Amino acid sequence: MDKHGFFFTLAAVCLFQIGTAQGQTIPLLPERTSHGATLLNSGKVLISGGVNETATLASALLYDPMTGQMTPTGALKEARSNHTSTLLPDGRVLVTGGGGGGLPLLSAELYDPATGVFTTTIGSMSVGQVNHSATLLPDGTVLIVGSGSGNIFNPATQTFTTTVTSPANRKSHEAVVLADGTVLIAGGYVDAISSRSAEIYHPESKTFTPTAQTMQIARANFSATLLPDGQVLIAGGFSGTSPHKETEIYNPATQTFTIDTSMYYHRSNHHAILQGDGRVVVIGGVTLESGFLAANEVYDPATKVWSTYAPLIENRGGHTATALQSGNILVAGGVTGNATLPTAELLDPATLVFTSLGNMQDPRNQHRANLLENGTVLLTGGSTDALNLSSAEVFNPANNSFSLVGSMVDPRKSHTASTLTDGRVLVAGGKGGSVGYLRSAEVYDPATQLFHSATSMIGVRALHTATLLNNGQVLEVGGVATGGVSVKTSELFDPVTETFSDTGLLNLQRKRHREALLLDGTVLVMGGNTLPNGQGGGDRETETAELYNPATGMWSQVGDMAAARSEHEATLLNDGTVLISGGSAAAAPGEIYHPDTATFSQVGPMVQSRGRHVAIHLTSPAWNGLVGKVLIFGGSSLGGQIFGGAQQAQDSVEMYDPATGMFTLFGTMTEPRQNHTATELNDGRILIAGGVGRPYVSATAEVLAGPSPSPTPIPTPTPTPSATPSPSPSPSPSPSPSPSPSPSPSPSPSPSPSPSPSPSASPSPSATPSPSVSPTPTPTPAESKLLNLSTRSDVETGDKVMIGGFILSGGTEPKRLIIRAIGPSLDPLVNGALADPVLELHEPDGTVITNDNWKSTQEKELEATGLAPTNELESAIVAVLSPSDPSVPGSGLYTAIVYGKNNGTGVGLVEVYDLDDPNGATYMANISTRGFVQTGENVMIGGFIIGEGGQTGQVVVRAIGPSLTSIPEALPDPVLSLFDADGMLVAQNDNWADTNGAAIEATGLAPNDSRESAILGDLAPGAYTAVVEGKAGSLGIGLVEVYYIP
Repeated sequence: MDKHGFFFTLAAVCLFQIGTAQGQTIPLLPERTSHGATLLNSGKVLISGGVNETATLASALLYDPMTGQMTPTGALKEARSNHTSTLLPDGRVLVTGGGGGGLPLLSAELYDPATGVFTTTIGSMSVGQVNHSATLLPDGTVLIVGSGSGNIFNPATQTFTTTVTSPANRKSHEAVVLADGTVLIAGGYVDAISSRSAEIYHPESKTFTPTAQTMQIARANFSATLLPDGQVLIAGGFSGTSPHKETEIYNPATQTFTIDTSMYYHRSNHHAILQGDGRVVVIGGVTLESGFLAANEVYDPATKVWSTYAPLIENRGGHTATALQSGNILVAGGVTGNATLPTAELLDPATLVFTSLGNMQDPRNQHRANLLENGTVLLTGGSTDALNLSSAEVFNPANNSFSLVGSMVDPRKSHTASTLTDGRVLVAGGKGGSVGYLRSAEVYDPATQLFHSATSMIGVRALHTATLLNNGQVLEVGGVATGGVSVKTSELFDPVTETFSDTGLLNLQRKRHREALLLDGTVLVMGGNTLPNGQGGGDRETETAELYNPATGMWSQVGDMAAARSEHEATLLNDGTVLISGGSAAAAPGEIYHPDTATFSQVGPMVQSRGRHVAIHLTSPAWNGLVGKVLIFGGSSLGGQIFGGAQQAQDSVEMYDPATGMFTLFGTMTEPRQNHTATELNDGRILIAGGVGRPYVSATAEVLAGPSPSPTPIPTPTPTPSATPSPSPSPSPSPSPSPSPSPSPSPSPSPSPSPSPSPSASPSPSATPSPSVSPTPTPTPAESKLLNLSTRSDVETGDKVMIGGFILSGGTEPKRLIIRAIGPSLDPLVNGALADPVLELHEPDGTVITNDNWKSTQEKELEATGLAPTNELESAIVAVLSPSDPSVPGSGLYTAIVYGKNNGTGVGLVEVYDLDDPNGATYMANISTRGFVQTGENVMIGGFIIGEGGQTGQVVVRAIGPSLTSIPEALPDPVLSLFDADGMLVAQNDNWADTNGAAIEATGLAPNDSRESAILGDLAPGAYTAVVEGKAGSLGIGLVEVYYIP
C-alpha cells in the first residue's frame, strides 16, 4: 500500500478537521475520492468511479458548467478507484486499471459521450495497475506506465501492446509529454520506496532510458506541470514521514533537475493547473501529518515567486481539479479528515488586481483616513515635500472620485483621526506649520463637511495613538512633545463636551507605538521609541507593552514582545488576539498577543521586513474565504536611508493567515508607498491613498478588489497525464462534534476469547503535577482540556502490544468515554493492518473489561454514540469511569491494551473519546501510549485534542524510550515532532534539555534520560499530532505521552 494511506490515519488521529464553507458547493453524490475527472470536448466533465467509506464505485457523473449541475451517466463495467481517465483524439475517454476491492485491475473501458455508455476494450493490459499513469502521445496512442510495466493502447484496435523495454517498478509517479514528444516519467514509489529516479520514454523506439540526473528530492504523489518554455515544474509530494514544500525545475535540454523556489505549504496529493498567463496554480492536498488544505497558491515562472491564490471552500485532499473552458476550475470530491466529501466547487481564479484611481486633490503623506457612515472616506492633512496640509478631501466609492471639503483649522501631519459613535471625526495633535507640535483638536461634521475647533488637549503631542473606547470616549496616548522627547501622558476626549481630561500615566514614555482595543474593552499599547530618563543619545525602540483599564484609568505592564519595534502595526483578530507585524527598527518576527495570558508568542516570519505599513483585517463578505485574514500593504524597507531620512518604499502586499500563523506574498500595488493609508470600503474594496513613494510624496490612490476571474487556462490539445493518485478515505467514522451525554451503567466484563498478553512494564501513566499558573489581567475563561486520544502503532506480541493509558482528574463526577481498537478497516490504507484486534480496559481496582468484536456486547449503546467501528472484527467499549480521589492511591488511572487475536500482529489504532460535556470538572489530565516504534509508515503517531474552552492549555508532550529499562528492545533515542491541525510544525525536539529544558524541569515532568524528548507549550484549542520516531532510523518500544497542566 502507498504511503498516502499514512495521512488518512493521521487525519483520523487529529479529529477530522473540516473546513468552514464560505460559499456554495455543488452536490456530488455518491461522495467519492480517488476518482477520475476528464474535460470532454463538449465542455462537460466526466467523473468516474472512486471510493468512499462504504464501497468502491462504478457510477459516473457529468458536470455541466452551463447548468452547474451533476447528472448521472452510464456506469463503469467494473467498480474502480485510483484508475486513469484520458481523453482520446476522437472524443472518447479511456479508463484503465485501478483498484476494485481486490487485486489491481487489468481491464480497461471506453466511454462514448455520444451514447453515455462505457464498453470494455477488446484487449487488457499485461499487468494489473493501480496508481499508474496514462499519457496521450502525439500519435494518438496512450502510454500506460506502472508496476514495472509499459503498455501502449491503440484506440483503433482497442488493444494493448508492451513496450520494447520496461520502465522502473514505480507507482504514484508523474508522467509529462515534453515538447519533442518524449515523455518524462519521474518519482513515485519505486519498489515501495519514494524515489528520486526519472526516465524518458522514446515513442519511436518504445524504450525507456534514465535521465542524465535524478530529481534532487525523492517524492511521490507530487505534481509535474509542463511550462510554456518547455521546462517542467515539479512541486510538493511525499517521502520519508511528511510532504514537501520544495520544488524543482526539469530542463529537457540537459536532462537535469534544479531546486527552485519553495511553496508556502508542504503538500502532497494536490493538483496543479497551468493558467493562460503561464502561471501554475496548486490546489488543495494534504499537509504535514495532520491537515487537509483549502489554501491554494500560484507560481509565476517569470519571477519564480509563489503567492496567495483564491482558497477552496472546504479543505480537501484526494480530489480532482479540472480546468474548464470558461477559465474556472472544477474541484470535485476528495476527503477531509476521514470523511469523504459529497461536494464539488468552482474555483474562480483570483488575480486580485490593484487599479490606479489617478490623482487625489492633493499629494499627502502621514495623513489619516476614516470610513464615514455614508461609505465615503475622509482624508485629512498630511504633508507634501514642502509643507504640512490643512486640506481635507472625501473619496466617493460610487464613482471613484476625490473632492475637497472644508479645510482643517490647523495644518497638521502625524496626527490622529478617530470616527466617533455619532459619525463625526475627531482630529487631534500632530505636527503643525511654524508652531511645531500641536495641542489643538478639531471635529469634522460629515453633514456640513466642515471642521470646527474643540477644546485643546492638555499637552502637545504627535506620533501618538488614539483609541475609541466602548463608552464613546477617545483615549489619546503618548507621542512626541516639543524638543523631540517622548511623553508618558494620556488623556480622554469627551465627545459631548468636546473637552479633554487627564488619565493615568504610561509606565514608559513612547512615540511611534501602536495600540489595539481588546474585546474586553481594555487597550493594549506596545513598542515605540523611548528616551530613557528623558536623556539624549537618540531614540531607542522598546519591546515593552502595557494595558489601559478604562474602569480604573490605570496602566499596567504585560509581558514583553520578543523584539523591540516601532512604526509597526497591531491588528485585532477574530479570536481576540492581536497580530503584531513589522517595525522599522530591524527585521523582526510577527507576534501574537494573547489577552488570556498577557503574553506574546512568535509567528511568521514575514515575507519582507517592513515598517510604516498598513495592516487591514478583512471583514467584508466580498472576500469570501479570505475573511478573517490580514493584508499588509507597502511600508518602508530596512535598507539604506534615502529621501528625507526615510527608507525605501515597498510596493509588495502580503497576507497573514491566522489559521496557519504564516505570511504569504499576496500581490503588488501600482506604486511603492510608505506612511500611506488603507481603508476597507463597505463594498469590500480597499482604498490605498498617498504616502511616500520613490522618493516623492504620492498624489495617487488605488483600489484593490476581491477575487475576480483570471485569464482562461491554456487549451491543451492533448490531455495532461492522469491525476496524481490520491489518498483513500479513512474508514474510521467521524465523531460528532458534541456527543450528547446519556447515563449508562458501567459495562460488565466479558470473558476474553484469547489469552491476554502480559507486558512487563506497568502500563499506567504517572500522576500529573499541578504547578501554579501566573494570574492573568483579564477574567479567566473556561479551561481548555484534553478531549481525545488516538495513537497508531505496530501491534505485535508480548511486550510489543499497544498500551494506552489515561488519567481522569479534576472533579468528583464520573466521565463517560468510548475506547476503540481499530485494525481491519485500515486496510488497504495501511500495509499490514491488524486483522482482528482485542481490547482490554484495566481499571484501578484491577477490574478488566474485554471486548473482541464490538457487536458482541453494547452494540446499541455503541451505535448510539455515532462512533461504532465500521468493521465487526474491531473492538470498542463504552464505560463510565471515576476520576482520581486523593485519598485513594492509584485511583483515576486507566489502561487500554490492544493486541491481536490468536497472536495476530499488524498496524492498529487505540482511541479514547470523551462523550461528556468537555467543560465538565472531570477531565483527562494525561494520555499516553506505548508501542513498537519502527520507520516509515510504522513510526508511532499520537493524536490529542484540546477542547474549546476559551483559553490556551499548557501541555507537556514526551517521547520516552531509554528509561524503559525493564523492557527489552526499548527505543534508544526517540525524536519527537508536534504538528497542529493545519499541518504546521509546532515544535520538534531530540533531547529534552536542549530546548526549554529549565521550564520543562520546573513542571516536574522532565524525562529521566537525556536522550528522551519533550515539548512544553501553551496550545490553543484544536487537534494536534505527536510523531515519535527513532533517531537515525532506530527501532524499539517507546512511549508517547501528553500531560495537561491546569
